[in-house]
Amino acid sequence: MIAKESIKLIPQLQQKIQELEQNFAQLQSQIQNLLPPSADFIPPGWNEEVWRKLAPQDKRHFRFLYRRRNFRPSGQRTNEQLALPPVTTEQLKQKQRAEFEQLVGEASAQEKQQLEAAKQEALKKLWLQGEQDDTDVPF
Repeated sequence: MIAKESIKLIPQLQQKIQELEQNFAQLQSQIQNLLPPSADFIPPGWNEEVWRKLAPQDKRHFRFLYRRRNFRPSGQRTNEQLALPPVTTEQLKQKQRAEFEQLVGEASAQEKQQLEAAKQEALKKLWLQGEQDDTDVPF
């Protein structure tokens, strides 16, 4: 009986071991990020002469930027595209419509008519207000 019960527990234990290994690896990487780098560590891409001329606080700053933000000196990454891809106005409108539909969902025909009527009413009020304000304009 004990053997049967222990056989049933093996898959659960294997899964638990795998989860613990993943957690351990994640903690190790976090610890490496928390540990201060050695004093002679030069981030990749830096010229040693330039690095030696930097003030100690600048060295700490650039080490931090390299470790946390993967910062590299200019001149590297020159083959990467720096500008955003060109987007047409129509593409932006389609993207906005898709986001709106995703957030709001599909509107019924009656809701669309009510919205259109409310827009027309607001425009009429705006035009009437504009016509009344025109009489006070000195030019």
